[in-house]
Amino acid sequence: MLHARLRGSSLSKWRGSLLINDGDEEVLLRSGASGITVGEPVKTPHVLKTKGHAVQLVWGTDDPATLMQDAGMKAAGDAAALAAAIFPAQDPMLLTFDHF
Repeated sequence: MLHARLRGSSLSKWRGSLLINDGDEEVLLRSGASGITVGEPVKTPHVLKTKGHAVQLVWGTDDPATLMQDAGMKAAGDAAALAAAIFPAQDPMLLTFDHF
């Protein structure tokens, strides 16, 4: 699913690693010829610090840019563009989700 979203975006040819740091945990998403894989965290210029709101990105509770701004997330490198491509807002949205 993440691979298809990335391939359908303006970043379709993007290759590299995105580190998502949620404060207590980190995960690395690696995009390559075989798709997007999950790996052990390593240093990369593309970092998204979600400040405890990573699950909202995954669930698509809001537009990623709005969510990132409202939650005070920090993005480095291509992280903001990648988040917009692979974690779009989902419809129907969870209207009762606790936004922050």
